[in-house]
Amino acid sequence: MFKKLRGQTVDRAFFLSTPQLIGYMLKFLLPRLITAGAFLCVVISLVDVPPEAYIGLAATYILAGIIGLMAIFVPSGLGVREAVIVLFASVYFPVEIAIVLSLAARLYTTLADGLLALVYVAFRKQGGKE
Repeated sequence: MFKKLRGQTVDRAFFLSTPQLIGYMLKFLLPRLITAGAFLCVVISLVDVPPEAYIGLAATYILAGIIGLMAIFVPSGLGVREAVIVLFASVYFPVEIAIVLSLAARLYTTLADGLLALVYVAFRKQGGKE
């Protein structure tokens, strides 16, 4: 990047090929789609959701996660992700329900992170004994 800023030519070896680029994009997108599907399951379990809202709600969760990651001054996007979910979910639901959905999403995400940490610790202890 600095070479480009200085007006120097950049060797093509520094660029990804199209198949590599597509591969990395798919590897980034797949976990987002899985978590968006999980968010939809949470929402559907709590309120009646019209099928035409599925894509919008899934996109809301993905966008909220990205914006939460970009908020570097708050741990894990705490409050930022919820605000984005409330903002966009209120298109489909009353604000009160959107708030409950955002808090439920945070609760489930925190529980999943905690469970993953416990699994990691269990495997780490098991690996250390051998």
